[in-house]
Amino acid sequence: MTQRRLAHAAGGLLPRVAAEAESMCDAIERLHSGAASVFFAQETRMYHVGIAFAGDLFQLAYYDRAGCVLSGTHNVHENPGVLIRAVIGLSLLDESYVGKDTSITVRDRRAFVTVGGVEYEIVELLAAGGDILGKGTVCWRCCRPSSSENYVIKNTWTVLGQLRKPEGEFLRKAARVEGVPNLVCEEKVLRRNGLPQNTLWLRDTLQGSERLAILKNHLQMELRRLVLQPCGRPLVDFQDKDELLTGFNDSIMTHYQLYELCILHCDISDNNIMLRTREHPSSSRGLLIDLDSADEVDSLTGLANVNFGMGTVPFVASDILRPHGSNGRAPWHDLESFLHVLMYICATCSGPSDTPRTNFDLESSPMGPWLTGDYVRKKEIMFDYDESAFRSFVDSVFDPYFDDLKDLVCDLRAVTRTRSGHFTVMDVFDKHMRLRANARAKAAAVQQKDGTPPAGPSARKKRRHSSRPDPPSSNAQEGEGVTDARATSSSATSSSSSSSSSSNASDDSSHASDDTDHTLVSSRSGSEKLTADDTKDGLEDSLEDGSKRAKAFTPRRSQRVKRQRVR
Repeated sequence: MTQRRLAHAAGGLLPRVAAEAESMCDAIERLHSGAASVFFAQETRMYHVGIAFAGDLFQLAYYDRAGCVLSGTHNVHENPGVLIRAVIGLSLLDESYVGKDTSITVRDRRAFVTVGGVEYEIVELLAAGGDILGKGTVCWRCCRPSSSENYVIKNTWTVLGQLRKPEGEFLRKAARVEGVPNLVCEEKVLRRNGLPQNTLWLRDTLQGSERLAILKNHLQMELRRLVLQPCGRPLVDFQDKDELLTGFNDSIMTHYQLYELCILHCDISDNNIMLRTREHPSSSRGLLIDLDSADEVDSLTGLANVNFGMGTVPFVASDILRPHGSNGRAPWHDLESFLHVLMYICATCSGPSDTPRTNFDLESSPMGPWLTGDYVRKKEIMFDYDESAFRSFVDSVFDPYFDDLKDLVCDLRAVTRTRSGHFTVMDVFDKHMRLRANARAKAAAVQQKDGTPPAGPSARKKRRHSSRPDPPSSNAQEGEGVTDARATSSSATSSSSSSSSSSNASDDSSHASDDTDHTLVSSRSGSEKLTADDTKDGLEDSLEDGSKRAKAFTPRRSQRVKRQRVR
């Protein structure tokens, strides 16, 4: 019986039969590739079975999120019974035995899943991980049959007995933080026999030393399901640059609020910073999601464990990428990741509403080594380049649509080099967002003076009030376990931007038509209406005063630990 006939006899339930391989190793390699394709294409796949052939030899392979288990090598002529039982079993067994998630049902071509006793209809797939080994995260947009309200249902495999807390626990702790999703429900996914859906069921059937070796070298994982709200939009779906910057600024504030609860996100990436839907009533536009890589912050050092995971490689701080580079994960590592995400957006997008950049290959660009985790190159660019060299790097990779954000990126890089805290970084965003609004107001005033209508209703609207809360009054540092570098970063930011600030107004006004009329500006000194009479000098003075106030209001670490100790 040929391999092709075997696959046909299995009724298509053998997703991969590796044929005509010169050696068994080649055949297994083909099965690995096929298994990855199956997990990527079928988001409800719990596990996958394949058969590898090399000459007269064959081998069974079982894949799940904990890895691969191989049978012994058998000869088709000497042990035909093993092959026949495998083919017949996969052809006739219930679908729960061939890797399907039976907790998801289909009626009238519509998929439904029940979580916490409530049924949801799966409307669309939002995200799915293609790797075999790992969390295998899958997210769907769902709604209840009797309502049009949207929910996100997230499937994720978690390691049993791990020291790190599960995502649901962090979400419950952060329930009052506006910029993180609300946890509606969480539960373990069960098999039809009522037992948890995990990676132990097959491995538990092994005997003796073979079982011990398998369990020792493979992760023990179980499937959990979370229901979350709201359903956000991808970061690349920004409607204008002001919404993009506001989303970043809001997410950094959310990151600070999580850190105040002794939670460090540890996986800042383009997929984990989202924007709220335009209809959402919240004044906060940014949404920081995916806390399943988060870790608790040590109350004494202010650091998280660096050994629990790295994050998404292109956006990981260079210090974390470097082998034995850091004794712990600090908030400034995540703040550096925010900058990497912004630079990635500026290099890969060519406009709002998910407009991809054409005729540009990121891998072959000067930014390409970041995709492979080249910490030497990343450190050289982000920390060793002088201002001129870094500006040349930015010029070489940014799309022209983002020319007016280059000064912002240079200023952010200047404060990142000093390992500054949250408020210093947000001050930089505030400064550039206010300059953009000021330039737009001046352009509107010129149009009105010339007798032409203003560019849009934003010239007549007051800006929205900031959602950022004022931290409690104190004369201490920001409380991030390190010296607040506000004074150093303030001078660095000033020197970095002084040479280009004279052209900011004209640059911003030239790009004002790129953006829509709504401008959201955060400021700890309260919101105000910008007019054409605002001057650049007065603006910088107010920013300097705001920076000093933010520093004075920053809580001391001892105060924060006493107030929100989590051990």
